[in-house]
Amino acid sequence: MKKKLHGKVVLVTGASSGIGKAVSLQFAQEGCRVGLLARRSDLLNDVAQQIRDQGGEAIALPADVLNEDQVQEAVKQMLTSWDRIDIAVANAGLGRIHRITNLTTEKMHQVMDLNFYGVWHIFEAVLPDMLNRGEGHLVGISSIASFRGMPKSGPYSASKAALATLMESARVELKPKGISCTVIHPGYVHTPLTDRNRMSMPFIIEADKAAAKMVKFIRQGRSEVVFPWQMALLMPLYRNLPNALYDLISKMR
Repeated sequence: MKKKLHGKVVLVTGASSGIGKAVSLQFAQEGCRVGLLARRSDLLNDVAQQIRDQGGEAIALPADVLNEDQVQEAVKQMLTSWDRIDIAVANAGLGRIHRITNLTTEKMHQVMDLNFYGVWHIFEAVLPDMLNRGEGHLVGISSIASFRGMPKSGPYSASKAALATLMESARVELKPKGISCTVIHPGYVHTPLTDRNRMSMPFIIEADKAAAKMVKFIRQGRSEVVFPWQMALLMPLYRNLPNALYDLISKMR
C-alpha cells in the first residue's frame, strides 16, 4: 500500500554518513521530521543543520545502537519532541573482510552484534509506541550478501541473512497489528565503507540514488526489495545455483 510520507516522523540509524545520511536527507525532502541516530555527534549535527537549512526538521541523537540504554533514551527524546515514530530505518551496520581461517569469536561478535542486535535494539525501543497506536513501519537494511554465504564475508553474510529472516517473521506477526515491515537488500553502494573494498563491485550506484530508491520502496510499502535492477534480476538465479557451480564462480572473485 502506497503511503504518504509528508509529515511522518522517521528515525534513521547510521545517519552520520553514507546511506544513512543520504536516506535522512531524502526523507527530509519528502517533508518528514527526521531523528538522526549515530555515534558521531559532530557529523550528526552537520546533517541536522543541513536539513534545517533546507527548511526541514531534524533532531541529532548521539547514541550507540549497541547500548540499549542510549537507544531507549534517544527514542524517548523523539517521542517527547514529536509524540510518535512512524518509521524506523535500522541502517547502521558493519561490513569487513573476514576469512574463516583467521576468524575469531571477537571478530564475529563485532559484526553480528552491530548488524543484528543493533537492529533489534532499535525495533525493541520503538515497538511499544507503535503497538499502542496500532500503526508503524519497521525497515531493516540487509544486503545481497544475505542470499548466499559470500567467501571472505562469512560473518557479514550471516548477520544480514539473520536480519532478513527476523524481518520476515516480524512481518507476518505484526501486520495484523497495523505495523508494516520492509527488508531492503542493496547491491553495492558508493559509501566510505565500500571505498575500502578492493574487490570488484558490479553495478555500484551512488548513495543519493540508492537513498531515493529506498525511500520510494518504503513509501510503496514493499515487504522485500533488491536493487539495483540488475541485482534484482540476478539474485533469484544466484540464490538457486547448484553448490558446485556457485563454488566455482566464487573462486574467481
